[in-house]
Amino acid sequence: MARNAHLLAGRPIYFPFLSGVLEYDCASCTAPCCRGAQLGIGRSRELVALLSISPALALCAAPEFASSPMPALQSPIDACWFLDQRNRCRLEWAVGRENKPASCRLFPFHQVRGCGEYLVVMPHFLCPLTIADVPHTAGHTSHDEICLEMHRAGVPRDGHLRIPEPPDMPWHAAIPLERRIRDVSARHLDDADYLEYAQEQEFITHGVMGETFASGNVARLRDASVKLLSSPNPPSMRTVRMLVALTPYLRLRGAEVPRRSMPYVLTALAVLLGTIESIPGTRITLRAIVQLFEHRLPLLYLLGHLAETPRLQSGYTADQLLRGLPHYSEVFSRLLREVEHNPERSRPRSLAHIIAEDPEVKVPLRPEVVAALWRLGRFLADAGTFAPP
Repeated sequence: MARNAHLLAGRPIYFPFLSGVLEYDCASCTAPCCRGAQLGIGRSRELVALLSISPALALCAAPEFASSPMPALQSPIDACWFLDQRNRCRLEWAVGRENKPASCRLFPFHQVRGCGEYLVVMPHFLCPLTIADVPHTAGHTSHDEICLEMHRAGVPRDGHLRIPEPPDMPWHAAIPLERRIRDVSARHLDDADYLEYAQEQEFITHGVMGETFASGNVARLRDASVKLLSSPNPPSMRTVRMLVALTPYLRLRGAEVPRRSMPYVLTALAVLLGTIESIPGTRITLRAIVQLFEHRLPLLYLLGHLAETPRLQSGYTADQLLRGLPHYSEVFSRLLREVEHNPERSRPRSLAHIIAEDPEVKVPLRPEVVAALWRLGRFLADAGTFAPP
């Protein structure tokens, strides 16, 4: 299928979501986007428009917005000055949409990040985004329209925060990989299970990296995660659909995870979502999935490597790592030492085997055990390495 090339002053733009798959409806919203603490002002024309309505706004200026060099206006009240009683933007109807700050015009697609030569548009999930019934190539959330609005709003070519490169692939190779994985997600939106999409991610990644593909890894990892978490049910089709749509975004949000590991980490997330969804009163949303991924990433990293054999990287010891901690649990100390000594065994054990043999690890997992596993996942991401089963 032909695809438009999206550029901003010669820099290619990558959208980590299908065109038109994300939707929002301002008319039915309580405007959480307009209740933030500050507003970034990127150009002098925007300041002129704002100050023409209320010159006193200049007294609320601050030198930095979201770690960027652009100035900010900090609101001392609980909402934007220009939010009316109907949760509509008074500025838009007073001086025109073209005079609104660029971040307001583009929201929730205003977060532009640098990935090597690429500019990446990261959605903001403060907006209660939903998944469209059918992705589309036209409309206000299509790639074409967002790119056009970026040009209208005068988004600069340079000066954006950068996303660190994945540890196993530079951005000039990673973004084409991510684009392929994004594009194939369209045929998995109606899957009843996340497994098939995870397997396709694994297959594409191995092909790009020139590695031999062995089927069954994702399924084994899922089974190991289900066993450890004692997950009673898989995620619902509704949750699977949201996870599939979010996958391209989550893969960049977790750029610190090696590309070869990401299908396993996301498979673990699917298992965890099924477990969380079984809690009475829980309703999964896009924002909930994003927050679960962000807050539980060390645990997901551990779960994503259960089927592999762990060891510490050269130059690290358990004693050295433990000395850097103000406090730690006994179960964490034991597990870390087991990982350290794992290569000395005649037959090194898988991470799942190491965890299962600890006397304190019993299903269902206790909070202190989960906390120990979360911390172990963080240490393995920083100081560990894995060999395939």
